[in-house]
Amino acid sequence: MKKIVILLIVGLIFISGCARTVTQRPKGYLGISISFYRPLILSIDGSYYAFIIAFNENNVITEDPNTWQYYIEYDGFNQKFMWGRNDFSSYGTLLSGKFSEDGTNFSFKISLNLFSNATSLYMKIFYFVYDPFVYDPLQGFRDLYWQYPDSDSESIRIDLSNYPYSYNSVLTGNINIISGLSLWIE
Repeated sequence: MKKIVILLIVGLIFISGCARTVTQRPKGYLGISISFYRPLILSIDGSYYAFIIAFNENNVITEDPNTWQYYIEYDGFNQKFMWGRNDFSSYGTLLSGKFSEDGTNFSFKISLNLFSNATSLYMKIFYFVYDPFVYDPLQGFRDLYWQYPDSDSESIRIDLSNYPYSYNSVLTGNINIISGLSLWIE
């Protein structure tokens, strides 16, 4: 009887050890914090503005929405954070994020599970004039006011395979708009 109990305990320890080696660590969250020199305007005199953070797993991002594999949008008309994909099939999914009351800071946490099995992401920030009355995600953004990084050929690269990952920068581009950007994975 003792041998059977000991054998069962050893077997249980062996099985639980195997399970730990096969189970993947959960990816966690991507944190984003962006500070602005002046409050971000979301609406003025009947015009509305959209603040967008676009992501792509494979290459750089431009102002063309076809280069956005995923994106977070906050528009001045609805005043809500929305999650979208480049085929716009999941557009309208509500997410939680936060603008400071004075409009000078944006902070957000997003589940890395939304990015499937990506090991890195490219990210770019946009600020558009937005027409909510004829809105089509592919056509609804009118004038691009600014983007960061400034150039169409640049994007911020985030390494999702590195724990912990953090990126803190006082930006040199858009010096009159963005005062700081911080990214982290937890």
